Amino acid sequence: MMNNDTLFENAIKVFNHLEFIQNEIEKNNKEIAKKEQQLTKLNVYNTDLQFARNYLDLLIKNESNSFIKSINEILNYGLKTIFYDCDYSIDINIDNEKSKSNIYLVYTDENGNKISPNIQQCGGGIKTVIGVLLQIFFIVHYELEPILFVDEGFSQVSSQYLPNLFSIIQEVTKKNGLKLLLVTHDTRILKYADRRYEIQNGIAITNEDPDI
Repeated sequence: MMNNDTLFENAIKVFNHLEFIQNEIEKNNKEIAKKEQQLTKLNVYNTDLQFARNYLDLLIKNESNSFIKSINEILNYGLKTIFYDCDYSIDINIDNEKSKSNIYLVYTDENGNKISPNIQQCGGGIKTVIGVLLQIFFIVHYELEPILFVDEGFSQVSSQYLPNLFSIIQEVTKKNGLKLLLVTHDTRILKYADRRYEIQNGIAITNEDPDI
């Protein structure tokens, strides 16, 4: 049998152990409370972050829609002005999942059917006009160097549509301070130039003769 001293010592050990456990529990409770506070803050941050992301997505979507609308209006104006005898319009389709856009030419054929081929399947004249209009738009929109280089770019445009094409080009270039540098062998276009140069033996010579 244990004597009183042994019982007392064991009781002290148990008491000390219980006190240690109590201290550990209090310490853990404080740590839990601290973690809960941190978790609450993280939840608030997460909520704010989610709101910010949703708001940013909305802004990007609205800006994208506005951007596409501007391009659409310019292309439609250009096509209807240049190809005045054709009921052309443009449809721009955005595939957000693939981050890809497609441009479709919409018109009604001779049988009254509405068709919309991808612009890549259209003739060279249509692609030339749309390409030039898009280049001008991006130069103006992003305030790029105000000069547009075109190498034999208008050879596929019918003579019927050249006057209106260059009327628009002259309008937007003068309005926005752009310069168009065109390299061509197409004599149909010479009369639309403000200044002409002829390359002779590798040297650019000013040419003011309207018939050349």
